[in-house]
Amino acid sequence: MNGTEPPRDREAAPGLASRPVRYPDHYLWYVLAASLDLMVTNTLLNFHGFQEANAIAATVIDMGGFAGLIAFKFATVALVVLICEFIGERRPIVGRKLATAAIGISAAPVAIAFLQIVLS
Repeated sequence: MNGTEPPRDREAAPGLASRPVRYPDHYLWYVLAASLDLMVTNTLLNFHGFQEANAIAATVIDMGGFAGLIAFKFATVALVVLICEFIGERRPIVGRKLATAAIGISAAPVAIAFLQIVLS
């Protein structure tokens, strides 16, 4: 760093990227939460007879099946990462807070779904 670049959580490993992402640890947790969301959604829909509560996700499932939901989920994940990077380039602290919020927002439905699985 030459003093003008925003702080990063970690630098990229040699040969992996010419420009590392700003919040790699946050993004790993975010992708984990999004993946768990898909897994518990699949479990609730296919093994416990639940209905999808999110109207957008329900429409995506109706139109493209669960594979469509997977594609939709990871398109939204990519969009959130791009937004965090865009904001983080201009305001690093705000970008980090947004990445942290994305983790929490994605983890909340997972926690609720786990409770539904345990209680059903």
